[in-house]
Amino acid sequence: MKNNVTERIIGITGGVACGKSTAASILADQLSVEHVDTDRTAKQLLEEDPAIRVAVKAKISPRAYRADGKLDREWLRNAAFSDPSVRERLNAIVHPSVRTEWTAKVNQCRMGKVGLLVEIPLLYEVNAAEFFDEVVVVGASPATQIDRLTKVRGLSELIARKILASQMNLSDKVKRASRVLWNDSDLATFKRQADYLSAILLKTSV
Repeated sequence: MKNNVTERIIGITGGVACGKSTAASILADQLSVEHVDTDRTAKQLLEEDPAIRVAVKAKISPRAYRADGKLDREWLRNAAFSDPSVRERLNAIVHPSVRTEWTAKVNQCRMGKVGLLVEIPLLYEVNAAEFFDEVVVVGASPATQIDRLTKVRGLSELIARKILASQMNLSDKVKRASRVLWNDSDLATFKRQADYLSAILLKTSV
């Protein structure tokens, strides 16, 4: 592991609705390193990449895009988490391009000795841990995740539970993590945890 935090490549992962993006933003800001959000990359590709749009319509359904040409996120999410085969086809279409983008950024930062945070929800599921000097896992209890997915994001409880079931067990991710942030309380408490982790990472830099 690199001692200087400004040169480390750090992966951030964890469960859905656990606060990964919040943690990544705080850490990136306080450590003064770049931040790549692979979920955002995937969404941009689905919305803007013509080849991916054609593949989604052909291999999943034209219904994935509305009449105005915009991505129908709700339909696609429900389809993907109601039918594992749809999710597998969608991942096969989008994930290779997403991986190409973030691995290129990792290589660029390593060459330039520049620190980077890469937020990858399925980091362990896609066997990406080897790319990082350390991995931060952000977690919460299943009850908290369901509560946030239904009350904050407006998903049905059925879809929320299917999303959780589709991911690796959070306890397995925690066991493999370099660092863990636990987000079962309020936002202020979680931010204090992230601040504390930033301080630890900066203190261990030389």
